[in-house]
Amino acid sequence: MNFAKFTSLFSLSQAFPTEESCLTYLEQHFWKNGVVSPFDPTSKVYNYGNHKYRCKNTGKNFTVRTNTLFHGSKVSLQKWFMAIWLIANYKKGISSCQLAKEIGVRQATAWHMLHRIRECFFCENDY
Repeated sequence: MNFAKFTSLFSLSQAFPTEESCLTYLEQHFWKNGVVSPFDPTSKVYNYGNHKYRCKNTGKNFTVRTNTLFHGSKVSLQKWFMAIWLIANYKKGISSCQLAKEIGVRQATAWHMLHRIRECFFCENDY
């Protein structure tokens, strides 16, 4: 996700005003050549509408959130996008208390979000 083009949190919220716009962006970003099942990439995929899909070979349902840092989270993608932008733009980092205030979630939720995002930002390289 290229958050460099957003100069403020306001411009980010204008670019992604709804959950629908966030889902559409992620689908276009991850599935440039059509929807691919995270369970079996060779499988045919059925579209249930409303950004929900089903893998024919495994019979499992999935969305673009499946097997990503957003997987299993009840927090809206808008808040996730804001959290990522804030973390990337605070020079000295951001505390879970501050993040919670900024995006309107509980401190414990912000703490879990921070850990998931940091895990994605700072993945280990085996050299």
